[in-house]
Amino acid sequence: MPIFPADRLTLSYSGKEISFDSRGIGVANNGKFAYSKLPDIATTTKLFSSKEISETKKLIDAGKRQAGFSGLSGYEYVNDTLYLLLRWEDSDEKPWLEALVAYDMTAPTVQAKLVGKFDGYSYAKGIVDDKLENMEGGLAALARKGNDWGLSIYNLSTKKNTFRNFGPAATAVRMTPGAPVAVGLRATTYGSTVVSVAEIASGKSRSVAEIRGAIKGIVEPNYLQWKKGDQSYITNLNTGAELKPAKDYASVNTKMGLLVFWPSDAPRRATLYEPTSFRPISTWVNPNTPPATNPKPAPKKPVTPIKKPVTAPVKKPVVKTTTTKKPATTTKKPATTKKPTTSKSAADKKRALTKAAIEKAKKKGTASVRKPAPKPAPKPAPVKKAPAVKKPVAKKTTTKKPVVKMPVTKKAPLKKPATITSIGKTKKKTPVKPAPKPQPKPQPKKTTAKKAPAKKAPVKKTTKPSTAHKVKVSVEKIKK
Repeated sequence: MPIFPADRLTLSYSGKEISFDSRGIGVANNGKFAYSKLPDIATTTKLFSSKEISETKKLIDAGKRQAGFSGLSGYEYVNDTLYLLLRWEDSDEKPWLEALVAYDMTAPTVQAKLVGKFDGYSYAKGIVDDKLENMEGGLAALARKGNDWGLSIYNLSTKKNTFRNFGPAATAVRMTPGAPVAVGLRATTYGSTVVSVAEIASGKSRSVAEIRGAIKGIVEPNYLQWKKGDQSYITNLNTGAELKPAKDYASVNTKMGLLVFWPSDAPRRATLYEPTSFRPISTWVNPNTPPATNPKPAPKKPVTPIKKPVTAPVKKPVVKTTTTKKPATTTKKPATTKKPTTSKSAADKKRALTKAAIEKAKKKGTASVRKPAPKPAPKPAPVKKAPAVKKPVAKKTTTKKPVVKMPVTKKAPLKKPATITSIGKTKKKTPVKPAPKPQPKPQPKKTTAKKAPAKKAPVKKTTKPSTAHKVKVSVEKIKK
């Protein structure tokens, strides 16, 4: 089967041949082809009026039209007669005439005979195309007329033509083989293609799909093949079912369904699909597939593990972020430095408490020994050891001295009653008056304790109790 449009076509019937190319129609007589473009049809009175003929001649002289035909729009055999649909185009490659010509292939001399003119213009392109169909007792072709598209039919018996309108003009159409429908494609201004299906018998048309891609063709009975990017699609225009086959595929419509196989040149795999829903029915795999085709995916497999180490270094910076958390812990260390500040405040509180205790003791006046006690400064250890030295040395010497002085008081017992009374009076007032006097004395003790060791302190402490002891002894003797 030839693929259309084409540049050349040769037909043979009963040993006779007719050829079509850029030179026109070539009829073989005695093995030689005689070519002609049938220029007389453009100005024949069988198709045009005298006014139309004069206008056509002016345009031909102006170079806007040609007298000979430009291409073959279609051909069809009816019994022994070959019908050709010839097309005339102007300088803008737009058709302005399509005429039906017949060749009797049984006649001794094959000659062209004008049959009639089609209503509208077919969608044929190129030098050779095939848009002519034998149907409804005549010859028909999908054609456009003005702003509409439809089916143009020429009745061979009545020699009349009719146009069956299918709706707004389509940019491309196709007669579906084996089905009484026609498919029209209409491009939109926003880049899509509207697919419409028309029933030939009734002339009813409906839009069935809108596609954004390149149309590849139509497979009978009603499968639209199209492509978007690298992906191919097959759409059932009756049901809307869609199939995504492999890239290099081919399809054939069978009695059991749609058979899709790939690759198209040497099939290795094939699948049979149910025609309406494209449900897979069965699958075939060629058992004798050469292993040479398998090495192609083999190099792709190591590509996937290469991606894994790429993702691995991405995780390493995540570990680094965890290390950044460690300086956050170091920032907490200054918080620990605040603790010694609290300990200092506690020490200050203790010192304040000791000072308050000392002041209370001073007010009482009785605990004179506790006032200079080195408790607020317990750090110097020698202060505690000093009292141990006092007992054997200082006290023994102090007790011996009053024994020597006591006979002086015995000799004059009568002269000292006044002093005794004064001493007694002062003894009663000691809880009140002598209290302020010893206050300045313990102050140098604190200063001396800091500046000098504890040797001076015991000397002062021994003198105080020595005087008090003398007074007590004298008072007791007087009482006796």
